[in-house]
Amino acid sequence: MGLVEQARAKYALRNSEAVIVGDSYQADMQCAQNAGLVGIHVATGRGSANPLPGKHDSVEVADRAIACLWIINRH
Repeated sequence: MGLVEQARAKYALRNSEAVIVGDSYQADMQCAQNAGLVGIHVATGRGSANPLPGKHDSVEVADRAIACLWIINRH
């Protein structure tokens, strides 16, 4: 069982309530896309120049503090 499935089972998360925050398009944003979640890409420099091809629900932010504010304001 993957980490997303474990979190869904443990916390009874719905896709509309969950996000994945990360700094890698290839790992973190791809995981979010595969799981049907919103991905928040923190542009720390790691992977920031390689967005995923095609349509995906990722949000680009400058740092973790802004990612947190985005999550708080979303709800």
